[in-house]
Amino acid sequence: IPIVIGPAFAGVLIAWVGSPPLLVVDAVTFLFAFAVVLLLVRGGHAVTPDEDSEGLFAGVRYLAKDKLLGPTTLTLVVLDGSANAISVAIPLLAYTRYHQNPHIAGWILLAFGIGAIAGSVAVVKLIDMFDAIKLSSAAILLVAAPLWIVVVHLPWIAVCGAIFVTGFFVPIINAPIMAIITTRPPAAVRAKVMTAILTASGLGNPIGRVLVGPEFQAWGNMGVWLVIAGGVSLGAVLYAGAALRGARFEAAPAEATL
Repeated sequence: IPIVIGPAFAGVLIAWVGSPPLLVVDAVTFLFAFAVVLLLVRGGHAVTPDEDSEGLFAGVRYLAKDKLLGPTTLTLVVLDGSANAISVAIPLLAYTRYHQNPHIAGWILLAFGIGAIAGSVAVVKLIDMFDAIKLSSAAILLVAAPLWIVVVHLPWIAVCGAIFVTGFFVPIINAPIMAIITTRPPAAVRAKVMTAILTASGLGNPIGRVLVGPEFQAWGNMGVWLVIAGGVSLGAVLYAGAALRGARFEAAPAEATL
């Protein structure tokens, strides 16, 4: 829901008070979140450490041995890099392909948000109907496919449709993957494994954003979206292959069950 109402609310505030005060409002929302977590969230009991959880790189050692989470972590670098490139490429697309029209950028982002909300509703049912690995493997391939449509110079409404489909399948990937990440590792090492995975996936974020500019200068919008669609497709194939070849989710340790 915030994906849809956030940009619209921001647009109203920018028109009303301008951009600088809006940055202050944005900062206050982070302070509010900090206060809520500090005052209302209560942690559980401390987990007893074991030999496998000792050391700063315990999470990295676990990923190196795990046949599912290890390869998955590497693919997340590619996927997150491509996903962050999209957030830069959409405004660029609206400005350079669709006559410098910021409203089109808003409509495309809105289409993604509506798709994500619909996907979030659907995944609640799907996660109970299908194996988590098979569900995420299928969804990740379906996320990549519509992005190839954006490569071609089509009316912006077609781009909205493609991004809507991509947005729909994103939660269907995220829910099973997060379930696996948060339940597969043993409790003693789980926090360090999650930290290692999130750190690795975060490496792709700035790379994806930075590369959009040089790609556009060299090949234009078609080149930018070819790289994005290719990157997401490569990550999708790598993840699906690693997931289907790796250890089954049901084969995880007994304490790491859904």
